[in-house]
Amino acid sequence: MWLGLLVLLQAAIPAPEKIVIKSQRELQVVQGKSITVGLNDITVEADPELGYPNGFYLEIDDKDDKGDKGKYDVSGSTITPAADFTGKLKVKIRVTNGKVKSHKFDLQIDVIKAGADDGDDSGDDPGDDDDDDDDDGDNDTNVKPTIVSQVPVAINKNQSFTIRLSHLVVSDPDNDYPDDFRLKVEAGGNYKVTDAVVTPGENFVGALAVRVRVNDGKANSDAFDFKITVNDIVAPNVKPVITAQAPLSTFKNESVTLKLTDLSVTDPDNQYPADFTLTVMPGTNYTVSGHAITPSAEFMGMLFVKVKVNDGKDDSNVFDARVSVLERGTLQILGQNPITISEDSAYTFRLSDLNVSDPSDSYPDGFRLSIVDGDNYAVEGQTIRPDADFHGNLAVRVKVVKGAASSNVFEALVIVVPVNDPPAFATFDTAPIVITPLAQNAISKEVTTADVDNESLTFAEAELDSASMLTYLGNVSTSNVRGIFDQKNGVLVLLGEASLEEYDKVLQSITYTTTDSTRKTQKVRFRLNDGHAYSKWYEKTLTMSDSELALDIPTAFTPNNDNANDTWVITLLKTDSRAQLDLKVYNRQGVLLFESDSFERSWDGRLNGELLPADSYFFTLEVKTEYREARRKGIVTLLR
Repeated sequence: MWLGLLVLLQAAIPAPEKIVIKSQRELQVVQGKSITVGLNDITVEADPELGYPNGFYLEIDDKDDKGDKGKYDVSGSTITPAADFTGKLKVKIRVTNGKVKSHKFDLQIDVIKAGADDGDDSGDDPGDDDDDDDDDGDNDTNVKPTIVSQVPVAINKNQSFTIRLSHLVVSDPDNDYPDDFRLKVEAGGNYKVTDAVVTPGENFVGALAVRVRVNDGKANSDAFDFKITVNDIVAPNVKPVITAQAPLSTFKNESVTLKLTDLSVTDPDNQYPADFTLTVMPGTNYTVSGHAITPSAEFMGMLFVKVKVNDGKDDSNVFDARVSVLERGTLQILGQNPITISEDSAYTFRLSDLNVSDPSDSYPDGFRLSIVDGDNYAVEGQTIRPDADFHGNLAVRVKVVKGAASSNVFEALVIVVPVNDPPAFATFDTAPIVITPLAQNAISKEVTTADVDNESLTFAEAELDSASMLTYLGNVSTSNVRGIFDQKNGVLVLLGEASLEEYDKVLQSITYTTTDSTRKTQKVRFRLNDGHAYSKWYEKTLTMSDSELALDIPTAFTPNNDNANDTWVITLLKTDSRAQLDLKVYNRQGVLLFESDSFERSWDGRLNGELLPADSYFFTLEVKTEYREARRKGIVTLLR
């Protein structure tokens, strides 16, 4: 992934590119109270030339998304929600110094019901008169979430780390994690917290425990110590790489000044363009003065200007920046405004996106824009859609036309920012699986995983639709992936960063064991996590096979020594050499007359060698095989 702002030659710099509100800290206010917000409540990215935050302030809109008033009042920087309002309040704000303004940003404020606390529903507040055990004022049976585990995290000394919901393994039987969950990172020793960004103390090395909680909208989890291993390593500087440029042009015999913002640069350990320097080197058909280049006299065509950037420690490789040298007085596309979109999204071009030299001085009136087919994108009217999963620099061929006049074909640069695609199961059979009680049943031996933009997974889950002390999920762990089964919640968590192939093996080894012979079906669902996002849930249905053993139990016998039905014998219809039998026969007085632990042994109607009278006798039996068991009791009649 690469970073960088592009500002193009002869294109006005739009305010949203100069200063952007990126995020906010969590804000809460009790119903009927007011809250004052300021610049310290938001995170802003601004052009260093603006000197933010000096001279900047917040503008707060007094209307909601629909342009209506009523949900809140604004007085300066103080917001007062309507007296009867509770829930998530959205307030449109922007930052400005009176000259430059950011785009509007939806500031979110949680307005908590009066009498409730900050969302910790571990007990009733005094003002909560409902019958449940939480403090949200309604009768419900919400179960608070439990943080079960985390992904392993290691960083180098003096590096920061952003904790995300996807780094936690959470069990919550009545909410779907991480949907609608919030993360709370608490302050602690040896580190500082800004939103969810944790910065260890300077030169700290060792195991860092960061206290975190999650909230499902009603209840906080218990605190969990998120472990970060801080290694005694100072990472070597990674030199920057120039990956692309904005289209650059000038007219014949006229100079142009190159800027850092004309270049796209990737540098994983430095923020571009802050603290970077630009070097423009001499070359063919142009002269250099600082960052300005002047084409040779009467030169027209394409200049290749050698440039490099430095991050304070290392130079990038030399990059040939292309500069078009054009003739005045012809219809020409000279440049463009910056265009940045997210992966797998579309963009509709407008005439205002282009900087055009028009001899008639009428642009854009009467002009139309034409998009020419090209590589890695599809065209529909004025809209382009990059190929699925494409990211990087997309060159879109465009021209402008007015009547019979047509401009040059211009390669407009569209920066397609990569968006993490969640992992998925490449193969997953949803057909019901027949389960044998007491056995270790393989339930996922056919599954394989896939991830279009990652080669590894961080963890996976298998979750039963209901937990039971009679049911167990197991797996075969590897050197990189270990399994933890939370029997209370019925969740098997596979933890550890490993390749897709290694996770395939571990997932395929998952087994289901139950001693509950009364339940007929159970559902188990699976999902994956690549450290950035969860996959969707994939579900299987487990159907229990008939737990009853097939036995032949005669109801009567005639021990008359006529070789016909002389003995009473229990037969296991499906032979199993490992079957265990416990058979007992009693008379009406409860006296034990006969017992056997073998299917090979029969009862001949005698006790201690003496014939017993014709009568009804009572029996109990218990049969166990490796996977099943059966218990019976009944009556057998002895006839003479």
